Amino acid sequence: MSIADIASAQRNILFFTSFNQVIMKKFLFAAFLVIISSAAIAQKNKPVTISFRVEGICGMCEKKIESALDAKGILTADYQLDTNTATVTYNPKKITEDRIHFLINEMGYDTEKSKATDEQYSRTHGCCKYREQEKH
Repeated sequence: MSIADIASAQRNILFFTSFNQVIMKKFLFAAFLVIISSAAIAQKNKPVTISFRVEGICGMCEKKIESALDAKGILTADYQLDTNTATVTYNPKKITEDRIHFLINEMGYDTEKSKATDEQYSRTHGCCKYREQEKH
């Protein structure tokens, strides 16, 4: 084996070593991206629980608010009249928090995030006019 053959073999070894390092770095980077994106997708699929204020003054209000939350994507919903607090567990892939507030507004009730229109509010029962009355 000549010196030229040895030098050529060393160049080939260096080339393949560098080539393998580049391939390995690209593979590791791709694996990292897959792991990160999987984690992000898993977070979107995970149920979310929120609690927020909803105006209501009677048992009929409570029933109407809870019935408004009987919608696709909402897993559980509970309205506590004594604290005016709705607690909702939902799938964020199927429904948004804004949509949840909108559904309650549609029934004529204000939430801490959005207010029912006057038209929506006017459809509430006379005893449920929380903007004018006190709790009973």
